[in-house]
Amino acid sequence: MTGIPKFNEIDFREPQEPKLGSAAEPWETPEGIAVRPVYGPEDRNGLDFLDGLPGLPPYLRGPYPTMYVQRPWTVRQYSGFSTAEDSNAFYRRNLAAGQQGVSIAFDLATHRGYDSDHPRVTGDVGMAGVAIDSIYDMRVLFDGIPLDQVSVSMTMNGAVLPVLALFIVAGEEQGVPHDQLSGLTRGADVRRGPDPPRDAVVRVGGVDPLVEDLGRLRAPSVLRDPGRLLWSTHLARVAVDPAGVAELL
Repeated sequence: MTGIPKFNEIDFREPQEPKLGSAAEPWETPEGIAVRPVYGPEDRNGLDFLDGLPGLPPYLRGPYPTMYVQRPWTVRQYSGFSTAEDSNAFYRRNLAAGQQGVSIAFDLATHRGYDSDHPRVTGDVGMAGVAIDSIYDMRVLFDGIPLDQVSVSMTMNGAVLPVLALFIVAGEEQGVPHDQLSGLTRGADVRRGPDPPRDAVVRVGGVDPLVEDLGRLRAPSVLRDPGRLLWSTHLARVAVDPAGVAELL
């Protein structure tokens, strides 16, 4: 820098109000939909679904008829702290303070399907979440948390099937039938592999059997949950378009 600018000599013009409309050309989405740079109130004219009802297509007022009149939305904090004991204490404090569900962050070793004593994951144990190696850890994780009353969200990668199985067994030990367990395993299992770098996508040949097995395990007769959920944002980062996400569903 050559010195402090002389602000008293700078011409500060009054900001101009942007004009509605633009000379820019519309851009096209991967689905072939033209999107103009600016839209106005007149663009709503002729749309026949603006006065729709909740629970009816195209669901502009929500996917359920009663929405949050009968029950509030579920608020959960995505969290996990190294050990099952520490994580359990945090979840119980949050639930006592009014949180309606639990969202579990697993450590990097668990995400990759390794036990905590495996030499390959020495630096990953307890990092970014809770370490779960066996039913003993899962039992401690949900100690004092009634799984027939609290829904559980689990973000999981390649080890989604064994972790989900441990969750089911933890419910059994509490005397909770399978169809009374609620929650979801979030779709990270199809965006990362069991061992490659954390943001690698499982090859298609590995995705389909995993999703198929997961679908069987989470069938309505087994668990009470909303079904399959994919994080389209992560898929989009590796060039999967919305049509490709729909195919996985």
